[in-house]
Amino acid sequence: MRLKFNTKYGIQIVNKEDFNPLECGPSEPIYRSVEDYFNDWIENTNPASEYEEKYFGDDAIYTVNGAILGGIEAIVEYMVENGITSISERDFHKIDIEGAAFEG
Repeated sequence: MRLKFNTKYGIQIVNKEDFNPLECGPSEPIYRSVEDYFNDWIENTNPASEYEEKYFGDDAIYTVNGAILGGIEAIVEYMVENGITSISERDFHKIDIEGAAFEG
């Protein structure tokens, strides 16, 4: 199964059988797109300070990279479970990325 990610950073097509979301890096369009989604989420979350401390505080318990990779994994799982082969970053709001990856 081939999965297509349409992002403002470009189109990324992967073979589901060979793709490991946890091995994505900052040079890949899907990583950069989920990173933007995470940054928007952290800026707009109330109370933002709760999550800022968990990610950026002296006693941080989460990593931004882990949240981004978890978000990519949630997107892939959503696509596979729903038989979707192409997704746009405009569709991320349909997926519970926050609950699956960002909120711990």
